[in-house]
Amino acid sequence: MPPAEPRYPFLVLIDVSYSTSFAPASGGEPDIVKIQAALNTVYARLRSPTKGDPLALTQHQVDVTVVAYSSSSTLLQKWTAAPDLPATAPTLSAGGGTFTGKALISALDVVLARQKRYKEQGLPRCGIPHIFHLTDGEANDVKIDDGEWKVIQQRMASFAPTPDAQRLVLHRFVAPNGYKTNSMSATDSYGNPISGAQLLGRWFGNQTVTPLAEGTDNFQQLAKLIVRTITAVSQQAAANREHLNGFGGKSLGDEANA
Repeated sequence: MPPAEPRYPFLVLIDVSYSTSFAPASGGEPDIVKIQAALNTVYARLRSPTKGDPLALTQHQVDVTVVAYSSSSTLLQKWTAAPDLPATAPTLSAGGGTFTGKALISALDVVLARQKRYKEQGLPRCGIPHIFHLTDGEANDVKIDDGEWKVIQQRMASFAPTPDAQRLVLHRFVAPNGYKTNSMSATDSYGNPISGAQLLGRWFGNQTVTPLAEGTDNFQQLAKLIVRTITAVSQQAAANREHLNGFGGKSLGDEANA
């Protein structure tokens, strides 16, 4: 029997709140449509790497799960090895609020349980979990420095005790609506409204939040970035950070290479 190989767990956390069904004022498709297409691309590239793609060497060690959330969280894809992913990604449906706090707790619990299972199976040291969080809005269920806010920070610290390590665990990509404020927006310590992207930045640092520019192509760039990151991590490549550096504070669009 060949020796056991390490596994590499990746969770995709998708905001499917009602606002993701809104079409941009400038025209085009709603975010939910673009996210669905990007998720289909991720599935296709993970399931069937092209000839010569280095992912083909470690594809069988990659485990993927998908969680969608609005007012509650739903497991859309149970933990599945990349080669066994279905031909099409689960269908996304928009509706409800943006309960990001509860969704993050659920996501962290899911990856913690997966790590525990790896340990029970006696697998060699596996890769740290990575969570790709896609959102277009502001958390409706958590406020700066409230109890749930601190719970999430504590759970993140159990996975990754330093800011740099946390950046590797949780990757956040925010669509344009997440940079707008309204009468329902959270406020800073001076009472000024802040956007959903700013709120996420307060949690673990602004450098952890990557803006997504409008346009289908930019969501496809995101899909390719996710696959490149998974490829790097599964091959234990220090280049993982390089794939993400340079995106903080800039829109994911023209700067991202195919």
